[in-house]
Amino acid sequence: GHNFVDYLRKLRIGKACHMLSESDMSITDICFAVGYFNISNFNRNFRSERGMTPSTYRRLAGGS
Repeated sequence: GHNFVDYLRKLRIGKACHMLSESDMSITDICFAVGYFNISNFNRNFRSERGMTPSTYRRLAGGS
């Protein structure tokens, strides 16, 4: 029920969540690693998918 862009966003944010909780990479490095070229766009998409910022997600997930 999703278009390609929605599906790709979900995959990228899912991978970012895994990296945020399992690694100590910086959020900026994770942003680029999952295919975003702009940190603002990454943060906006992350917030729309997860309802929180990447740094909040990392803190709640018990990551670094």
